Order: sequence, then C-alpha cells, then structure tokens
Amino acid sequence: MNERNTQAEFVNGLRVTDRETMDVVEDILAHKINSQIVNLLNKMDGDAVGLYGMNDGLIRVDKMMPEVDGKKVDIGFVGSVRYINAPLLNAFLDQGKIPVIAPIGIGDNDLTYNVNGDVVAGDIASSIGARKLVYLTDTAGILQNPNDEKSIISTLTRAEAECLIAEGIISGGMIPKVSSCLSALRFGVNKGHIVDGRIDHSLLLEIFTREGIGTEILKDGSENIR
Repeated sequence: MNERNTQAEFVNGLRVTDRETMDVVEDILAHKINSQIVNLLNKMDGDAVGLYGMNDGLIRVDKMMPEVDGKKVDIGFVGSVRYINAPLLNAFLDQGKIPVIAPIGIGDNDLTYNVNGDVVAGDIASSIGARKLVYLTDTAGILQNPNDEKSIISTLTRAEAECLIAEGIISGGMIPKVSSCLSALRFGVNKGHIVDGRIDHSLLLEIFTREGIGTEILKDGSENIR
C-alpha cells in the first residue's frame, strides 16, 4: 500500500478496506502469493491448483457490518462467509489435486471482499468434512502465559478453550484462530491444531508424535492421541 501511495483508514479502530485497498489485497493474495505457493508445491511433485472466491462462487460472502457502541459500522469491502462451494473443492480432491485458496470472497454484487483467512480455513474444513484443521502460525501454540513460549498448552478440549478465551488467556490474533477451530469442531471436524510454522517439519512433528509441538484442540476429553 505504501508503494502505491495508499493510506490505511480506520473507523473506530477498525481498518477500512476501500475499493483501492481491496484491489491491492486481491492482487497480492489471489495472484502473487497464491501463484508462489502453487509453484512451490508443484516443484515438489505436488499437483496444486490456485483458487479464490471468484472461481465458481467458491467463497460466497455477505458484507460485514460490525457493531461499535450499538451502531453498525461500514468498513468497506470486508466479508463474512455465507457459503463454501464444497462440491468444487471435493472434485479437485478426488482428482488428487491440492487446492491453494486465497481468502477472498465474492458478494451478491459480484464484487470481491477481503475475508479473515482463519475463518475461511475453518469454514472450508467443516464444509468438506476434513478430519483435521491445522493452523500454521508464527507462535508456539496456545500459551498459558503469553510472555513465555515454554508455557505451551499441549492439549485442550473445546470447553477448556472456551474458558481460556473468556478468561483472556487466549487473546489478540489467537482468538479468530481458536474461535474458527471451535466452530469447525462443532460442525464435524475431529481435531484442530495450532502449530508453529517457523519450525522445520512442524506439521509432521505435531501430527505423528504423541506429545506434538503445538496445541491440539479436541471435541471433548475422550481422545488425546494425535
């Protein structure tokens, strides 16, 4: 945005995504970054395909109008997920392809909207009946003490995670990840994982070892093996 001399605008602390900003978001996420990920996967003998909300209505959204002090606030082209085109994704999966999906949705006005990537991931996982939902992030996982990366909580039930949100232990940017994970668990996903993507082979270490390296969130306390 700086390179294009575009200034960020905020309304009551919420970032506004105007059309010019949305064009930047779409260009970077749906085209440049998405293509880079697809190319990397294909170089490693994967069969990846790049997608975003415009592809056959993959991510249908409603315009988000958050409430601030009892009043709805217009923050521009920001959407909340209404519908995921699961048949389209399952068709790619049945062909052995790896969908790489940019978190950009399309509204009823055929315009694109920015969508929280954590929320989209959870909605996609539940819509296609995924067994696991994994967030690769830049923290060790859910921490008992936010200032101590060694205080990682290895396993949580859904109820325990909800309590940690209420107590403020889960806060900031971790809230949408955990909230989306809890929603996915309610709608059929078996387990959620929040893992430090900065560590080599973090996904393998989390899923194929008993203790793992991140935080595992379960539907209940009946199953604690990754």
